[in-house]
Parts: sequence; C-alpha cells; structure tokens
Amino acid sequence: MSVAEIFTLAFTGAVALELFALVDSWFGPAIGPLSEGITSKMSKRFKGRKLLIGIDWPILATRAELWAVANILAPILLLVAIFLPGNTVLPLGGILLTVLAPALLIVTKGRVVRMTIIGTILIPLFLWGATFIAKFVTETSKAMGNFPNGLDADALFSSVDSDPIEKMLAILFGKAVDAWDIKLIGFSVLALIAYILLFGWYFKQMRKENKKMELKQNTDKKVS
Repeated sequence: MSVAEIFTLAFTGAVALELFALVDSWFGPAIGPLSEGITSKMSKRFKGRKLLIGIDWPILATRAELWAVANILAPILLLVAIFLPGNTVLPLGGILLTVLAPALLIVTKGRVVRMTIIGTILIPLFLWGATFIAKFVTETSKAMGNFPNGLDADALFSSVDSDPIEKMLAILFGKAVDAWDIKLIGFSVLALIAYILLFGWYFKQMRKENKKMELKQNTDKKVS
C-alpha cells in the first residue's frame, strides 16, 4: 500500500468517525413522528385502550450516555480492528456500533464506565464475526447482482453491526455439516448448548430486574 493510499484510508476513517456521530443523532427525531402517528391512529381505532407503541431508537437516542459511549467506542473499534489478529474488516459503515451501544445502555442501566469496559471487551467478537461471514456475504451479493460498484473484483465486504456469536455459530455449523466432521459437529452442539444456557440465564436476570422495577413503581404509586 502506497503512502497516498494510507493517507486516503486514514482520512476516510476520520470522516466516518466524525460524520456518523452527526448522522446517527438524526435518527431519533426522524423516527419519533412515525411512532407518534401510529400511536395516534391506533388509539382512535381502539378507543378506551391505552396503546404504547415503542420504536427503540426514538426512546434510546435521547439518552446522552448512548452517544457518549458510542463516540468513545468508535476510535477503540478502529484501533482494535487494525491490530486484532485474524481480523480482516475495517468497520467504517458500522463504526458507531448502533446495535451494541443501545444494548449496553439497557444492561448497565446507563453506567458509562461499565458500558465502555464491556463494549471494549466485546468489540473483538464483532470484528471476528464480521470477518467470518465476509466471504459468504460477498458471494451472496455477487450471486444477486448487488456487488457494490467501485470495489475490486476480489474485495470482500461484511457487516460488523450485530449478532457476532450467532454469526460464528452459523459458520461453525455450516463447516461441520459440510465436512461431516464428527468432532466439529460435537463442538458445534456444545457451543450451541452453552449459548442457549447463557441466553436463558440472561433472560431470567432481565425478568428479575423487570419485576424489581415494577414493584418499585407500584410502591411509588402507593406512596404518592
């Protein structure tokens, strides 16, 4: 890679870092009227009922913690992408991790330090997941005639946005079945069981938190 190409790539990364922070902040105000319009129309149709129609971004995009952590994690994501062994993805399109940041906001209840630490730990998983599916995504795009213009014929592209564990499990199962390797199939099944157990534990924890919040709200209503 020439010096000119290095500087061009660095400039592109800097622009993406700065621009997406601005563009993503428009999502909440843009989608908010849609949620309000749907709620109003449904309320007229179902009179006497209180309907709450929620779209995640209008609700979460107003939280300052979300954007603070998203902008902290963005340069960390670029640095990790450059030095992470096994990674072949430069995540410019998904630089703000617009799926990870809202999830961190909910799980940590808006604690910025915890959001940043957990997000930094999880970033390699997102990059590896994107790397693993890059070949599949590119070949599928070519087969559908949607390969992006301007890319080299041998270039790969992917998505770093969401579901890294699911991506890895899908690739693992695909390779296991394709090769019909008993050991690999067994490992895939164990990985899936571990994933289901972790999801079950997380689901129970979130239900406990919801019950605590509901109990607190009921107590506050009685006091008032």
